[in-house]
Order: sequence, then structure tokens, then C-alpha cells
Amino acid sequence: MRVSGNTATSGGNTVTINNMYGLGSESFYQKPYDGALVDITGLAVPSAGGKTLVPTCENGNRPVTYVINEDSAFIAPPASIGNASVRLARELAAGEYHTLALPFVLSGVDGKVLAPATQAGGKVTFATISQPTEAGKPYIVKPNVTLHGITATGVTLASGEPATVNGMTGMYNPTFMTGMVVKLESKGGAIALALAEASSIAASHAYFGGVTTVEVDGKTASLGIAGDVNGDGVVDIVDVNCIINVILGQESAEKYGGSADVDGNGEVDIVDVNTVINMILGTK
Repeated sequence: MRVSGNTATSGGNTVTINNMYGLGSESFYQKPYDGALVDITGLAVPSAGGKTLVPTCENGNRPVTYVINEDSAFIAPPASIGNASVRLARELAAGEYHTLALPFVLSGVDGKVLAPATQAGGKVTFATISQPTEAGKPYIVKPNVTLHGITATGVTLASGEPATVNGMTGMYNPTFMTGMVVKLESKGGAIALALAEASSIAASHAYFGGVTTVEVDGKTASLGIAGDVNGDGVVDIVDVNCIINVILGQESAEKYGGSADVDGNGEVDIVDVNTVINMILGTK
């Protein structure tokens, strides 16, 4: 539900929020600020003016949980809110790399959390960090198990905009900026960089500016033309030969920074050869 004053709207339906029971900080209640996206645990009470929602604090359920939904804009609070409950409405697939930027400290992730440690010559190198993260800063996470959303309680929901660290910028809003940006993609545990319109990057993700190469867990991905294995700006028979040389063991895949794995399945094989040939023939 999106809050405006003393009302909240969801799916075209509007309800009035009435703290009838006088809940306070001892019951983990904060009056939701304007623009907040929230879950409210409470009682629906009919009233003359329409539907009224009365927050409650029972059975261990927090009366107010702030929601970060990757498909909706997150409006940061005007001042940081302590001892809050926050829910991330997003799935993080196991074994894949995901960019992440959150307005609260994250801990307890079963998997790796990597931060942009260095930036030089358009290349950003990531290093594994010990949890927790810092609010507002961008990271890459690789969970060991698929996470169907994360709920954190007793955290501070931070005010302010997300930060830029070594060319990587977090975003709380799907339309945070205009123009073309560089984003990280992951498939089968393989990483790639791609150009995309900012609106296609969801909230709680991050993008790159002035970055053409990233190194994550020893894996390197460079921004370029798909199928252009040798990086000369064209897709031709030379690229096919490069892939064949990798398959035969005459050259290492590392020489091409991951671009020989054209289909992004984590292996350099005959499928990549066929993919590039189809590109040259114009059938793909």
C-alpha cells in the first residue's frame, strides 16, 4: 500500500489508517510517512467514510513493515527510522550474481556479498566482504539458496539517496535516470555487461557509469558486441576461429575475457561456434 497522509492505496482501493489503539514505539509502531510503500498488520473496520485499517501488534507481527519492491519506486523517509521492519519484494536466484542497493543494513545472507573495491581505467574489481552491508551502498550478492524476498526487523531505514562507489550506483527507483547505462547480467553463474535503458533496471538494483570491465570472483566481463570475441568491432570468421582455438585448448578462454562464451552458459563449446556463424549469416 502506498501512503498519503492518513490514507493508503492499493489496487485502486483506498483505506484510512487509524491508530485507534494508540500504538507507540513500545509496540514497534511508526506513523508511515507520505509516499511510503508499506504492509500494515491490523483490523479492517467499517466506517461511515469507507474502510478503516487499525494497526495492531500481535503474535509477533510488526504493525508496519516498509516495502522495497523492485517494480515500484522507493521513496526514502525524510529522516531515518530506527527499529523498523523492512521487506524486500524481490527474488534472488541461487548461484547467480545480483546487483543490490538497499536503504538498510543487510546481514545473514547465505552466500557471498561483494563490494566494488577498486576502479581504474574503466575496470572495477569486486572483493568479498564480511556482512553486514552498509545502507545505501551498492553491492553484488551471490546467494547459495534462492531467496524469495528478505524481511529484516530492528533495522534503521535510512533517509537519503543511494551512493556511488567506484563507478557503481545503487538505485531506489526504476526511473532513477535517463539515457543508456551499463548493467551486470548473470546466467548460469557467468557474468556479462550490457547496455540498457535505465528504466529497464529495477529498484534495489545498481548500474555502472564509466565502466567497461568488471572482475568478480576472478571472472572478467567486458562491455562489447556479442559474438565479437577478439574485440575488433566486427563479428566475423576470425571470431569463430578464436572460439575453436579455445575449444581445442590452443588458447585460454581468459584471453578473451569471457567473450568466447557467447551464449553465456558458462562453457565455451560448439554452441558458441554455431551462434557466431548464425550471426554472420544473419540468421541470429
